Amino acid sequence: MVNFFNLRIVGHIFKRLAGAAGSVAGICIVATCVMTTYGVAMRYGFNKPPIFVEEFAGYLLLVTVFLGMVYTFERGEHIRITILTQRLPKTVQMYLEAITLSLGLVLILLLTKWAWILWLYNFRVGVTSLTSLHVPLWIPVTALVVGLSLFAAQLVLAIGQRIIQLGTGTIPNCTQDDSTRR
Repeated sequence: MVNFFNLRIVGHIFKRLAGAAGSVAGICIVATCVMTTYGVAMRYGFNKPPIFVEEFAGYLLLVTVFLGMVYTFERGEHIRITILTQRLPKTVQMYLEAITLSLGLVLILLLTKWAWILWLYNFRVGVTSLTSLHVPLWIPVTALVVGLSLFAAQLVLAIGQRIIQLGTGTIPNCTQDDSTRR
């Protein structure tokens, strides 16, 4: 079997990383709910709105989205529309999937590049939020960089797997109808 970097080991590592990213995203959702509840209680119960809730809830949302994206991809649960492709032969489906993964990789690499540039700029210049908290913006942008970098690596791994599958003739049922996934 063709094997570039022993994709099983790399895949296992990314499965673990994606699981950790999903756990962090889940914790951030809970933290956002707790913070928001606290903010509402303080604002309407005691007329003392905390200054940090809105800003930190936004940062936690950023972490949730970009780390959750990695976890969702690993589980194969990103939205798919297969009304046309499901009628094609499995080999054609695999080629189309490899092409769309490659196009996605190009977009994600561009976004990752700009996220790194933004992070580096914020870190070097010391850019802070415009609120009274003056949070260094490189901290929340780190979630963007980590999430996009992991997602780009996942796409490279997925493309490599599709190429190996196409080269060896092992064509799995790769694009099943999402309504049947559980």
